[in-house]
Amino acid sequence: MKLALSKNYYLLLQIRFATGFAVSAFITGAVAAFSLAAAAALGTVFTAIYIFFAAFYIRRFTTALHYELERGRISISRGVLFKRRIFVPYYAVRYFEMRSTILSKRLNVYCAAAYTSSGVIRISGIEHKDARKIIGLMEESDEREKEG
Repeated sequence: MKLALSKNYYLLLQIRFATGFAVSAFITGAVAAFSLAAAAALGTVFTAIYIFFAAFYIRRFTTALHYELERGRISISRGVLFKRRIFVPYYAVRYFEMRSTILSKRLNVYCAAAYTSSGVIRISGIEHKDARKIIGLMEESDEREKEG
């Protein structure tokens, strides 16, 4: 079963990146107090980076991100320049948690983190109901493992 990304995930990424852009604009303003040429150069670079990321990379990142709940495992496909596919068996997950910020909760965008013995796998941009679905599957798998 495929998990769909939240429709607001793209918006949330744009807001996060715009916040970083605003901070860089503030830094450019601070530099402008000392040197107008340096501020103009920094402002141009920051604007070019923002346009590239907002117009191309964020959209491609969200369209290249796929999650599937398969029999006994979670499959995660991601990557824009370098494609990567990760398979996480349910039995390998030791701890699972849902994360959200105030803004992401308002937009119904959650990040689920699956902790395994080898590290953390983040499942970002999913809706609350899908995160609860994953937790339910983990609990079922854990109960079956204890019984069998």
